[in-house]
Amino acid sequence: MPSMSRAADATRILADRLDGRIRRQIRNGHDRQLVPRIPCPDCDTTGLMMRLSPPLAARVIECPTCGAAWPRADVLGSVAA
Repeated sequence: MPSMSRAADATRILADRLDGRIRRQIRNGHDRQLVPRIPCPDCDTTGLMMRLSPPLAARVIECPTCGAAWPRADVLGSVAA
């Protein structure tokens, strides 16, 4: 029996694929935007992605490498301007 985290990951991947298919069919843009040059707070890799579908205040930035996610304001607020 798979662990809860593996089941959650599989569900997220399936939902992302379905979302992508629906967006292509209705000619709607991607739900993610690359956030370059900001390292992941957990694994220190770059290439974070921001979800665009929620309102700006509720958006999250996620790491495709380790799967962690944080509120947009927390990640962008920690970067020195």
